[in-house]
Amino acid sequence: MACFYSAPLACFCSAVDTGIRVGRQDFQDGPIQLVSIQENPNIRITFDGVRAYATGRRARIGVFDLHYTRLGLDAFDDPTDKSRRFSGVTGSVVVPTNAFGSSKLYVDPFFYYLRNRNQRWGATVAREERRFWGVRLWGDIGPINVDVSANHQSGTYDGRAVSAYQIFAAQTFALGKPTPTATRIGWRADFGSGGGAFGTGTLHNASQLFGTAPYFSYGIFVGPTNYLDVAPTVSFTPLKGVRVLTELAFVWRNDEHDAVYSGVGNAYAGTQNVAGHDVAQLGRLNAVWSATPNLSFTLRAEYLRAGNVLTRAGYADSLFTGVWTTFRF
Repeated sequence: MACFYSAPLACFCSAVDTGIRVGRQDFQDGPIQLVSIQENPNIRITFDGVRAYATGRRARIGVFDLHYTRLGLDAFDDPTDKSRRFSGVTGSVVVPTNAFGSSKLYVDPFFYYLRNRNQRWGATVAREERRFWGVRLWGDIGPINVDVSANHQSGTYDGRAVSAYQIFAAQTFALGKPTPTATRIGWRADFGSGGGAFGTGTLHNASQLFGTAPYFSYGIFVGPTNYLDVAPTVSFTPLKGVRVLTELAFVWRNDEHDAVYSGVGNAYAGTQNVAGHDVAQLGRLNAVWSATPNLSFTLRAEYLRAGNVLTRAGYADSLFTGVWTTFRF
């Protein structure tokens, strides 16, 4: 049955298309802040399990039950990690194109269930069961691109209740005709709740699942747990085939009795013991040169200016730079 994909995981089909996928696979159905293939470290995250889907002309739904995999010692020997289970339901609905004059928008509700028998929060490693209830709105309204998602997390951790939430929002505006090379100005703002990792009672720390850490920091300096940021952005095309994104992010924590967390969810030791909310300012640059349709080069640079929370805990400024070469066969 023919199907045209106009965007990742959003498609228009002439009739209902159903299928099932069994075995080793990746997963990237949802906000990139929560789920991704984690290509940045060059070792993709994979799962073992089953996933079924049904896709129609204006809507789709999928269900899945997966276990993480672990890296083995040699090639083709990565075992299934039975200690971490990931399952849930995802969907998408096409918003009528005349809802906002002329638009191309999608609403994606999702439910995730995560069980981790070895989750660390604070000084404790224990079993955690966490449920994510969320929705994402994304797409274009004329020259405006929007991507907004929110989720609430509930469950239990080491016999304690879990209650956390996150909000991710980004918007850009094309100056002139909204082409791929148009200059765009915009902003993003993100929030992840925190609190309770180093105490008792309800745990309010938001989980970042296996989202793409470079969304928040190229150097993986910070991540969306006990987190608040606001960042103006500008992207432009200075030369043919070259796309540049610049950004200045201001980062705070919302609970000063909890730690600052890195992009992989690790707490910065001692930050839970110092006062203050100002974590850092991040100046970022991402430049991509598409030399040919099959060959591209990416330069990323990021400077972290440590705020009072990090400096009081003994941390200092940091610089990250990296260059990637991508060749597509």
